[in-house]
Amino acid sequence: MRNRNLPIIAISLLAIGLGIMLEGDFHASYVHPLDEARGMLSHIQATSNLAEIHGELVEIKRLLPASGNPVLINPTGETDFGLMQSDLESMLGTVNSISSVSEQSQNFHTGMLNIHAQSTTITFNLLDATPYMYMNLQFVLANAMWLLGVNGVIQYAGTKRK
Repeated sequence: MRNRNLPIIAISLLAIGLGIMLEGDFHASYVHPLDEARGMLSHIQATSNLAEIHGELVEIKRLLPASGNPVLINPTGETDFGLMQSDLESMLGTVNSISSVSEQSQNFHTGMLNIHAQSTTITFNLLDATPYMYMNLQFVLANAMWLLGVNGVIQYAGTKRK
């Protein structure tokens, strides 16, 4: 009896481990870059250091997908990564244009207001897009895998009591 249940337990525990590992990989690949970009955008909203803003905008462009929309049914422009990338390009252009202007000038302050407003808008757009990133085949399969593994362990525990 013990030899017959050992493969079921091993397969269940393997499924749990593999499912959790795939879920962690999914989160690190798809969701964490959006969280990191939101943190950088929050820092951009609070600073007026153009060198920091430029560096963080370049990093945000690298973190976000170049195109696509995570919303499958009725996608909107707010969650379109291509439009977010063009907004980031516009922000980089603003940073480059006001970098040669005095920090005391009206043009500098207007440019900074523009950068701060655009970073706020992109932050909210990323907040809207993040839940839809979970609608991914890898995430669904990883969840199904570890849930089936948990189900196998529960089934074994139920048969052991009888």
